Amino acid sequence: MKTFTNPPTATQGTDATKKIVGRKRSVVTDTLGFLLVVIVVAASVTENRAGIQALDQPFADESGMTLRPAWARTWARRGTTPIVKVAGRGGRKLSFAGIVAYRTGQRPRIIYRAMVHRGRKGEPKGFGEDHFADLFDTAHQQLRGPIVLLWDGLPAHKSAKMRALIAARP
Repeated sequence: MKTFTNPPTATQGTDATKKIVGRKRSVVTDTLGFLLVVIVVAASVTENRAGIQALDQPFADESGMTLRPAWARTWARRGTTPIVKVAGRGGRKLSFAGIVAYRTGQRPRIIYRAMVHRGRKGEPKGFGEDHFADLFDTAHQQLRGPIVLLWDGLPAHKSAKMRALIAARP
């Protein structure tokens, strides 16, 4: 990988198999091909070792699901409107946010939070800025290391309140 004319010698190496001098990139993607991690290592580092270094990064995501059944059956006589009766109450939702962390020589860790929305007034429908900040504080304490965040387009990730919460932390 050629980035500039005089890279530091400590970051370079020689790949004996490919006869390459310099550095190389290792990329981790999800099953859809979306980029998760990119690391740059000396060319002398094997692909196996670079993969282990790339997986030493914690991964976080959130998801939500409704507790209402996805479908139901009904029938009606010709000329009348069928009415679908669904068991269970509407408005119930289950949300999860979690971090999976792999570190060489240690056991994998799963740090997560779950939230049930029951449709009550004033109850949050999903994770907000305070919930994410609490999750990352817990992860920072358990993993004992820096956390690099790559946000998606969720409004709670990009809000001014979240930027202020992140800026207030070391």
